[in-house]
Amino acid sequence: MHVTILYFSHLRSALGRGKEVVGVATGARVEDVVSLLATRYDEVARMRSALRFAVGTSFVDDSHVLSDRDELALLTPVSGG
Repeated sequence: MHVTILYFSHLRSALGRGKEVVGVATGARVEDVVSLLATRYDEVARMRSALRFAVGTSFVDDSHVLSDRDELALLTPVSGG
């Protein structure tokens, strides 16, 4: 199945892209996809413990089971003033 990964904030800048499509096994969880991305991108590996996730318009945890064509957003911490 295919999942579209959406990168925001720091990850978008560090990776030089806002999204990409990855192929994963049926029944893959968010943590499976993040593990795959962490092997490809050092910045994902470095920020992994601080990431939050959303599928569609809902926040999910890393045990969430993904479906074909889901959009998985990787959200990094932000600060503001």
